[in-house]
Amino acid sequence: VDESARKPYAASALVHLALDETAGSTTFVNSTGKGDLLCADAANCPQAGLKGQVRERLQFNNQPGMATAAAPRLTVPNQPDTPVSFSAWVKLTTPPSEPASLVALHANEGADAPSWRLQLINSDGKVTPQLIGSFGSGGVCSGNFAVTPANVNLAMNQWHHLGVNYDPNNGKNDVSLYLNGRLIHQERMNGLLCRAGTTLRFGQGYRGQMDEFFYYSKSL
Repeated sequence: VDESARKPYAASALVHLALDETAGSTTFVNSTGKGDLLCADAANCPQAGLKGQVRERLQFNNQPGMATAAAPRLTVPNQPDTPVSFSAWVKLTTPPSEPASLVALHANEGADAPSWRLQLINSDGKVTPQLIGSFGSGGVCSGNFAVTPANVNLAMNQWHHLGVNYDPNNGKNDVSLYLNGRLIHQERMNGLLCRAGTTLRFGQGYRGQMDEFFYYSKSL
């Protein structure tokens, strides 16, 4: 991975988690200085300090049915009407028997249902990324959507770079999903996607690794 290529993206990010902390860490630094990723408890804290795609990474060992409140959390500004883009390196170590959340935006720290969630599902034996959530604008959310690319299978024990881009202001209202820098799915939504929330939750029910998470309140 070209380290120099990361700098302009990190400079404009709302959240950048390099996830390079040492073993035993329970706080993971957001390099933008706008709030760090915190573990709710030691039992559900991902393992740090192991070699990753870029330096170190986190290993999540969470079980299906994990409570939302137990997932590591990071506080972000509530920006319900802005575009959103985010990406991360992921490496699955166990196929999901139930939808496994990589990252989700929740209305607040105590909210269970997400405004949106990027998750991994087992679809006909294929591990597929899927974006789910609610429609809404101005902080009012209702209904639901699911964006699922066809014929995508994330191989076990290999690093994959996943990215999501949503820009409601481009006149098209498209959601775009990327895998390893390649557009794998673009879908025009029937309504605005809900982007209300102040809490990002990571790894709920996920068993695998994560490295280099970026989050933007703009379209890339």
